[in-house]
Amino acid sequence: MSIFKGDNNFIETNSSKIWFEDSGIIKIEKKAGMHETLEDAKENIKVIENIVKGEKHGAIIDLRKITKQDDEAILHYARNADSVNCIALALWVDSDNSICIAIANKYAGESKVVAEIFKSETEAQKWITSKLADKLKAFR
Repeated sequence: MSIFKGDNNFIETNSSKIWFEDSGIIKIEKKAGMHETLEDAKENIKVIENIVKGEKHGAIIDLRKITKQDDEAILHYARNADSVNCIALALWVDSDNSICIAIANKYAGESKVVAEIFKSETEAQKWITSKLADKLKAFR
């Protein structure tokens, strides 16, 4: 597994594709039909730690294709987002998928960082970009 920063590279884990864009945004795409467990969540957090190397970032999580996620996995993500220097989470859902909406609501409710739910990638990207810009100004 190589560590990268760029728009065209990703790391594939058991449950996700993860990449770090030059804009400072981590994107996480859940694999179709995936039942994500706590072990998957731990693997993904470790990959994110290696990718960001302490850099503050925002994250867009594409939950549209996931079919199940254990509560322990959701809580692991929600409780560890700040430990990997994530400053905001944009949760991208399919409005016709009640499972993915339920997962997103649990993320948003448990997260230690600000989290919002979006029905389009464009809205999620716009929001996370503004949150990232605001937070980075505060750190300067």
